[in-house]
Amino acid sequence: MRKTFTYLLFFCFWSCAEAFAQVGLDFVLKAEEFKRSKNYDAALAEYDKAIKADPKNPEYTYRKGQVYYIKKDAENAIQYFEKTISLRQDYLNAHVGLARLYTLKSNNENAVKAFESAFKYEDDKAKKIEYKMNIVKILYRLNRFKEAETHIIDALKIEPNNLNLLYYSALLNNTLGKYEEAKNDMLKATSILRSDDPKEFSKYYYELGYAYYHLEKYNEARMALDKANYGPFKQLVFKMTPPYFYGMALAYFKIYDIEDSKRYLEIALRMKPDFSQAHDLLLKIVAMKADKSAMIESMKRAVEYEKEPQKKATGYANLCELQFNSGKYQDAVNSANACLAIQPQNTQIAFLKAIAMYRLKKVDDAINLLNILTKQTTLDQESRAQYNFALGVMYSRSGKDAKIAENTFKKADFAGYKYAAMAEIESLSGQKADDQPKLDTEIKIETDN
Repeated sequence: MRKTFTYLLFFCFWSCAEAFAQVGLDFVLKAEEFKRSKNYDAALAEYDKAIKADPKNPEYTYRKGQVYYIKKDAENAIQYFEKTISLRQDYLNAHVGLARLYTLKSNNENAVKAFESAFKYEDDKAKKIEYKMNIVKILYRLNRFKEAETHIIDALKIEPNNLNLLYYSALLNNTLGKYEEAKNDMLKATSILRSDDPKEFSKYYYELGYAYYHLEKYNEARMALDKANYGPFKQLVFKMTPPYFYGMALAYFKIYDIEDSKRYLEIALRMKPDFSQAHDLLLKIVAMKADKSAMIESMKRAVEYEKEPQKKATGYANLCELQFNSGKYQDAVNSANACLAIQPQNTQIAFLKAIAMYRLKKVDDAINLLNILTKQTTLDQESRAQYNFALGVMYSRSGKDAKIAENTFKKADFAGYKYAAMAEIESLSGQKADDQPKLDTEIKIETDN
């Protein structure tokens, strides 16, 4: 922190007998003169003399530490700030100096302790809040959200209507799954907000909408998220909308993963019961599961009697799909082979064959076939994404190399498969879904103390 130092103030300060002894004062005056002229080594030499004259004076050790701080000699600055505190426990500026130095050195544990001490001895409310916020930022970076929460609570006791504190409180509560508390934080914050600029208010409404969404209060969530749908929040908001879940359902439907498809459809329909596209897809799933025994037998006879090769191939393709949907996977593989004997370039039937083999636990054969399909140069982007997405699921579900699975999902990052592939990567790595904005956890460090 920058200080204006004059001889007059210095003499007034030192004239107080209760503050500091007079021993070594001449050395300190010289040291300060050298410090102002940036002759730091000479200043340090004078402080050495002052400390030798009065080794128990915390002001001398602190000011020597200050010079080391200015010289960016962190180790020596820390040593003398610590010495200052050992001489006088409540020396606030020494605690603040230590907090900054430990922060610069990424010594998180000691930085937190130093900021806690600074909070304890500080009288200025704004600075007390600043120290607590610095602790929160450090703990947030370390994913120690529960610990960060206690410091937010301490700061809110000082200033209950502080918008920044309420925002951090809501964000941490949402991260900890305490959605009711987060909702209350943001209802209070949004009632205080006086800005018409979405750049300023969107983050508050995002946390409010996020809390409502996880409380399954979807109408309230939609109204809040509509106000948050700005700039960096747009993509995050989209992941809490019916179209997002419908898109996820459609991606899994197209690789014949019906259970996952239904799961996402149910979420979409809970959020928007009149979502016609979701209902249409659900009807397709129901139709797939209907008994097709008679249809299969009839189609088998028809394809046997068909003489025209291309029509016969089409018949086998249709039969393959019916058999697959009926759970007759080996029959589906046989029909796929018959079709491919006539139409070797029919990649969609080859794809369905790979899925059928996967269901038959012939995992390596299925993966090999899909690897061949994904390398075909004639594939359109949509089909390539579809095949890579299915291949990534096979790698992931069968416990194959996780890195290969992740790289395969990245190749499916196109159109309707993008979000499903991203979700699979998150699940694969065990990381929480990236559904919170990136928080600014920078702690501003001043250049001198």
